[in-house]
Amino acid sequence: MKQGLAEDACLLRAAASADLGALSDILALPQVALGYFGAALGPRDIREVLEDNWRWEARGEARQWIAYGDVGVFGYGAIICGKLAYFVHPAHWRQGHGRRLLRQACEHAFAHHPGATLVASIFRDNCASVRLLEGLGGRFRGLTEAQIIGQRLPTPMLRYELDAAGFRLALANSGSEFGVKS
Repeated sequence: MKQGLAEDACLLRAAASADLGALSDILALPQVALGYFGAALGPRDIREVLEDNWRWEARGEARQWIAYGDVGVFGYGAIICGKLAYFVHPAHWRQGHGRRLLRQACEHAFAHHPGATLVASIFRDNCASVRLLEGLGGRFRGLTEAQIIGQRLPTPMLRYELDAAGFRLALANSGSEFGVKS
């Protein structure tokens, strides 16, 4: 029941450049920056990363969504060149919003690219993201080294992959409805 309540309070829409300020403010929070970048970044670097995502979308290689409600924008989900990216304001953690954002991203990707495999790289201590991805059918595929903004050396990260079959099976087993339009 809690999941349904959380989803009722979470609306999704396509991201717009007008959202950059709100998203930058969320990514400036140390606990969000740590999970997304691995370190705190300055406002200029944060904005540059987000603007890059908009450039990827303008080229047709990304799709982005915003989670919002009465409090305004509080979450972000995207597929950028087959990679999942997402974050939620800490005040909204553990309420199902990250799941809804990723479910939207996966549903869109698998509807438009049926054979696609989505990839997510997660910092090793991010247990919430591991649960989230596994709950949507993601499979651990080992460690990968990624060059992360804010890190001087490549960082070992958990590599998860999601495909349409695993995604649909996970949703069927959890009793979730898709309920979100692409």
